[in-house]
Amino acid sequence: MSEFSPVGSQITCEALQQANEIEIRISDQGEGVSQEALTVLGERFYRFREHTGVSGSGLGLSIVLKIVQLHHGEMTFKNKLPRGFEVIIQLPKID
Repeated sequence: MSEFSPVGSQITCEALQQANEIEIRISDQGEGVSQEALTVLGERFYRFREHTGVSGSGLGLSIVLKIVQLHHGEMTFKNKLPRGFEVIIQLPKID
C-alpha cells in the first residue's frame, strides 16, 4: 500500500545489472512531485506540503540516501510521464 499512489495502482521495482554498476528503479503511478520538491528530496525532515495529512518524520529518504552514499552510490528522483514518480539508485558493482 502506498500513501502517494491511487488505490489499486502498481508500484514497480526493477534491478538492472550494468557493466560497472547495479541500478535499482522504484516507480509508482501517483501524481509525482513538484519541481521544487525534486530539488530537496532526501534532505532530513523534508515533508511535502501537499501531504500534511500523511504521517511521517521526513527521515526515510534521507536515511536511504545516506546509506547509498556510504556505498559510493547515487540516488536520483524524477517524475514520469504521463503520471508517476521514480527513484533511481545506482551502486558500484563489486566483483
